[in-house]
Amino acid sequence: MSSPLCVCSQYSKLALLSFISDTPFHPTATDNPKTLLELQEKHWKPLLDWARKEFKTDVRHFESVMITSQSEETKDAFRAALDALDPWQFAC
Repeated sequence: MSSPLCVCSQYSKLALLSFISDTPFHPTATDNPKTLLELQEKHWKPLLDWARKEFKTDVRHFESVMITSQSEETKDAFRAALDALDPWQFAC
């Protein structure tokens, strides 16, 4: 029987993967207003660049808030990274 921590960790990993992969949380590119574009360049671009390098996959940057999804390759890379964590590592 799995411990409650393990079960919780498994559900949390699935929820996080779904959020990262299949929700319109993704940063969206815009050129209006200019301040928003500057903030995106300052805060999102380094995060996306890190993720692309760390997971060796293309993390898409969308230009719309319509339903979007990362590629299967990107989802697989995120899934592998999450699966490599034990419940305690994931909790931290």
